Amino acid sequence: MGELTCSQPNISWDRLTFSAKESVYKAWFPTYGKWLDFTDCEVMFYLDSHRPNNQPKELVVGRYHAQLLKSKRSYSCNGQWAFVPFFNLLITTTAGSLTES
Repeated sequence: MGELTCSQPNISWDRLTFSAKESVYKAWFPTYGKWLDFTDCEVMFYLDSHRPNNQPKELVVGRYHAQLLKSKRSYSCNGQWAFVPFFNLLITTTAGSLTES
């Protein structure tokens, strides 16, 4: 995350992490009916596109991979995220459902 923070310091990475984990929980709970703690999920972020001049209206997009921890089985999912600097808006989504790895 340190590398991403250096390349995109205007993104609130802690909020993005929370939002991604919340997306994972919303994909998990309806299927499995079990609560997840914030520490039960590990997220790895990837930056897909950005411009080095950081224009205020440009869209920064990426994807993430989430792995559930402390589970008898190993589950993971992929998602996407976007940041709109002009509105200071972060968006996350889980692409599909959690799969057993």
